[in-house]
Amino acid sequence: MEYEDQINRAMDPKYECLLFDLDDTLYPLTSGISSEVTKNIQEYMIKKLGIKDNVPELCVSLYKHYGTTMAGLK
Repeated sequence: MEYEDQINRAMDPKYECLLFDLDDTLYPLTSGISSEVTKNIQEYMIKKLGIKDNVPELCVSLYKHYGTTMAGLK
């Protein structure tokens, strides 16, 4: 019975709702969240997509053209 209780607790969602700041409107720039997201996107582009050259410039270009860097990578 104890094992079943552990499984049931693990299956219960820990969060009722998650909010994602996809357009940089929930948190001020001073929070540093935006710069960390940018850093993570650039790291993803380098490590997972194999893009080596001009990643910061490419991010800006995609952002300007598609509204977000992630939309441009889609």
